[in-house]
Amino acid sequence: MKIKLDDGEVISEAQQVASIVEGEGVGISKGVAKVLSMRLQLRTLAEVEALAHKSKRSRNATLEALLEVGVEEVHKLLRVETMQEVNELTSVAFAQLWEEAESC
Repeated sequence: MKIKLDDGEVISEAQQVASIVEGEGVGISKGVAKVLSMRLQLRTLAEVEALAHKSKRSRNATLEALLEVGVEEVHKLLRVETMQEVNELTSVAFAQLWEEAESC
């Protein structure tokens, strides 16, 4: 996802995360969230902890930002047909998750 800044500049998720870690940017929380559990290799968790500490953000906010960057980067490498299918699957998954969230 691209982010449009107040001055009109458009940056990537990766650029936003890097600017936050450098102490030059701010994060914006958006949307409805769902709690989930995951396992991480200790080395990866140590990297996340370091980035969270440096950016003065929570581990959760840091993980979410890194996942968004990863998804954005993978999307850039997909063929058009594959991306169309991913978009369709994303729409179905989002509708299901939204329905679950509303029933809580």
